[in-house]
This record gives sequence, structure tokens and C-alpha cells, in this order.
Amino acid sequence: MEASQLGGSVDLNDVDGLPLLESGGSFVHGKAMQLTLPATIEARLSPQSTALHLAIGLFVSDEATLGQAAEVAGLSQAQFLRELGKRRIPIHYGAEELAEDLRSVESLAAQ
Repeated sequence: MEASQLGGSVDLNDVDGLPLLESGGSFVHGKAMQLTLPATIEARLSPQSTALHLAIGLFVSDEATLGQAAEVAGLSQAQFLRELGKRRIPIHYGAEELAEDLRSVESLAAQ
């Protein structure tokens, strides 16, 4: 691709306080990540929209749980579920998600 076709880059740290996925699979606040997008795509997407698209892709490909994907998108799980619903993306709910939810419930019950 020619340099003239490349757009700017989207700095996902511009999305207020979003945690990002490291190569090791854990979420870290403040980790810098920069994506270079074609100009036509960059012109249409805000950093928030880019983060949402990334989160949806991670969720659909089973690279992130629902909770992790929601965190990447900077949304609550309920908000992220609504975004999935708008796009008619099915929710896969497996043993890992169940275990995560049970840990959350136990943590809340202990308070």
C-alpha cells in the first residue's frame, strides 16, 4: 500500500482510561497501543468506535471473554451485550464465563 493511502494512526490510549490487551493475554491500564489505519477508515472511526470494533473482534474470535471485551470497549457488560445485540452477534457463554461470573457473585456476597 502506498504511503498516500495510509491514514493516520488511532491511539487507543485516547479512549479515556481503557485497559488494553497485552500479548500475554492480560489487561493492563495505560499500555500504549497504536493502530495504523487506511485514511478512509480512520476518517470514519473515533478511538471509542475503534476500541468497540476491536473488542467485538476479540469476543467473536474467543480471544476475550465477555467481561474482558466489555473492558476493552470501555463499556459495562450490559452495554457491551446491547452492542452485540444491535449487530445480531450471538453470545457464547462457556465454563470460563460462568466461573468469572460466579467469582464476581461470591466477591459481591462477601462484602
